[in-house]
Amino acid sequence: MEMPSLLVHNMLLQIEGGTHDEEEIERALAAGARIIGVNNRNLKDFSIDMNNSIRLRKMVPADRIFVAESGIQNRADVERLYQAGINAVLIGETFMKAKNKKELMQQFHFGINDNQ
Repeated sequence: MEMPSLLVHNMLLQIEGGTHDEEEIERALAAGARIIGVNNRNLKDFSIDMNNSIRLRKMVPADRIFVAESGIQNRADVERLYQAGINAVLIGETFMKAKNKKELMQQFHFGINDNQ
């Protein structure tokens, strides 16, 4: 692999392809994105549907990192997404609105040997 291609490949490993629908997933995959982020918030009407990530996960190869973004409010949401094959979550608004961020973080904590 020549140097520019290697550089681009390494950068793509670190760049998340932010998506919301099937067409955007296809574009991110065609561009070689190794990390695919799916926004559960529809930026046209600001509605949130966590099933968006679950539905779109099926389009992304298992060797790509899949990140569900927006609408994650509790540990049960994270567990549901994990069961659907989602590798990571981006939690923003829930933490920003929380009165006690430390307590909320503890609720989301997953340990290596945590079977709950």
